[in-house]
Amino acid sequence: ARDPTMQPCIIYIDECEQFFAGGKKSKADKDGPSRFKKDLTTYKNNALGPEHRVMVIGTSNAPENGEIKDMKSFFDRFLYMPYPDYATRVGLWEHYIREVTKDRLKTLENENDQANNNINVGNSIITQEQKLAEMNALNAEVEQVTKSIDCSSLAYISEGYSAGAITRSVRIVVTLRRIQTRRQRPLVSQD
Repeated sequence: ARDPTMQPCIIYIDECEQFFAGGKKSKADKDGPSRFKKDLTTYKNNALGPEHRVMVIGTSNAPENGEIKDMKSFFDRFLYMPYPDYATRVGLWEHYIREVTKDRLKTLENENDQANNNINVGNSIITQEQKLAEMNALNAEVEQVTKSIDCSSLAYISEGYSAGAITRSVRIVVTLRRIQTRRQRPLVSQD
């Protein structure tokens, strides 16, 4: 990070509360990341000066598990990023359901096209109008799949979920197999 050819540089520490674990000494502390706290603080304070263009960023979803005093002395600024509010969660559910459904439908379409190309070896030229018609059909299919889902209810019961947790939930439920069976069993909020 001190090398001028590598600057500006960002040092990212995820789950930084583990490096600044406080409390009584135990065997777990000797094996965990907290054993590097002294070295990390020394390197930051002695090796990196104002002339170096290096930023150290630490993230934590449980800052209460770390020693607040040590974290305050190590990091210059603290930013609190709250979980999304109700309106934002509604938008996130709608967006990710549409995007994942569209992605799954495109994958199924590509698999079908490959299967058809193996059968029909002839050269075919796809016009711009055909591409536009295919895109419109895909968008209509996405709307048909997503119209039966009540995103406001999902947003209500997902209070405390992060955007990543909502994305994971959608990806787990909206699978290729689930999209293949959408006509026999439409996707609903209970899924």
